[in-house]
Amino acid sequence: MTISIQQGDAVDQSVAAGRTSGPFAASGGLAIEVLRAQGQHGRLTEMARDLEVDRRRLYEVRERAEEVLAREFEQSGDDDVVSEPGPEELPDDRVLFNLAVTVGHVKRAIIALRVISPASIRDIVGLLPILFGIGAAWSFGTIQSVLTEAGKRAKAFSLTVALSSIECVVLDEMFSQNRPVLAGLDIATQYLFLLAERPSRTGEEWHTVLEELRTGQGLTPERVVKDAGTGLALGVETTWKGIEQRDDCFHAILMFGKARFYLERRALGAITTEYEAEQKRERGDESARRRGGQEWRRAKEGAKRAIERFDAFERLCFEAQELSKLARTGTGELYTQDEVKSGLERIGLAMMQVGGNHARKAGRYLKNRAPGLAVHLRALGEDLAKVTDEAGGEALMKAATRLYQAALDAKSKAGTEPKKKAATEELRAAIRHLVDQAQGDGVKVHRAVKAVFPVLEKRERASSAIENFNSVLRPYLVVHKNVQQNFLELFRYYWNTRTREWGKGKGTSAYEQLSGIRVPDWLGLLGYPVKAAEHSLLN
Repeated sequence: MTISIQQGDAVDQSVAAGRTSGPFAASGGLAIEVLRAQGQHGRLTEMARDLEVDRRRLYEVRERAEEVLAREFEQSGDDDVVSEPGPEELPDDRVLFNLAVTVGHVKRAIIALRVISPASIRDIVGLLPILFGIGAAWSFGTIQSVLTEAGKRAKAFSLTVALSSIECVVLDEMFSQNRPVLAGLDIATQYLFLLAERPSRTGEEWHTVLEELRTGQGLTPERVVKDAGTGLALGVETTWKGIEQRDDCFHAILMFGKARFYLERRALGAITTEYEAEQKRERGDESARRRGGQEWRRAKEGAKRAIERFDAFERLCFEAQELSKLARTGTGELYTQDEVKSGLERIGLAMMQVGGNHARKAGRYLKNRAPGLAVHLRALGEDLAKVTDEAGGEALMKAATRLYQAALDAKSKAGTEPKKKAATEELRAAIRHLVDQAQGDGVKVHRAVKAVFPVLEKRERASSAIENFNSVLRPYLVVHKNVQQNFLELFRYYWNTRTREWGKGKGTSAYEQLSGIRVPDWLGLLGYPVKAAEHSLLN
């Protein structure tokens, strides 16, 4: 099929006159180049500069060329292109491709089904004949032996990985059939260096697994983020004497939310009781109305107390959330460790006095965890002091810090509409303040942001990374009914060597980020290459 784009159809005379030689001399060539430039950032600007014409003229060229192409393809005739039907339109017996299924292919499928989806061994037994035909109907024991061997290889590989470059780790524990599973993750790379089923979660058990990592693979982090587990804290201190232990803010926020929800429901229930009592006192004879009036007054007092408790707890939650920020809103001045510690202890005591088991539990947790929740600010203040000169001085450093905090607040989806609006206004004010401090110099603004933001982004104080991993692993443990170390080793290997599809590590694996070694095929690295035709399974 021949498509003709005439100058009168697609090219304005003023554009064609702008250049008489070169790759854009012919009007058809210009139209083609404009169409090809679509989606290439800055390409049309470059063409407009070369042609010495307004960029809007090129937009007109593109629009008119698209119209010509659309008209041409709408015409019926022998040259019309017939699109290939999709898979849903093809008959079921249509052969798409031929594949020589080797023993290696089946082994790869078994391992992939086990770790990519939460499939039990019996699930795999049923899936193999569907995927590869009756020749792949392997027994339960055969599949189990393949997975056992893969788990041994995965463990052997993991033991060879050097962990000495890890600076900050997050540790946590979860349960499967009342059996604790201890887990550890590198915050920077998301590398899972620990996934072990143990008989208990005491300090001795934690010390045993962490000491093996320290002596065998060189794991000596500078900081650890953890929850309030006493055994975990003891194991960490025993393994790495004097290490900085930061308490996880995620659990504190979760506990506040639960207590707040409970008090809110209690207040709403008390309001409903008051309303029902008020309606009841207006019915019946004088004696019934008198009794109804007494019930209404008691219900009214109960509702008042419930509302006051909820309001008091909510105000304390707001104060705790403000202290959990990096800097004071509107100033960029970093909170100090002592300031946050004493403030959180005061708020915790006040929460315990609100009354109710939920509020007392949340307050006790906050009071006990206050030192660990504030400790990150000491290192953060020291790191900011080191980049103050690089940022252009203290004023620019604080202005960049204010902007960072304002951006975090504006990005948050929590809070009421007035709070969200106030956060947006603060973000705009922070931008203007930084520009004013830099005297309108874009280079100074860029330098301040480049110096300060990376420091603030390394404020490790939340275990959300390991909590996310726990949520991924939990369905597997539910399907498998019981936890086995061999599967944990295989799953840990897969987590570390798979290519991630989203997040900061998109396009890489955790192992690659940690070691610098790319993994094109995680199954091939494990000893199951894609093209290997292995010997008979029975030999």
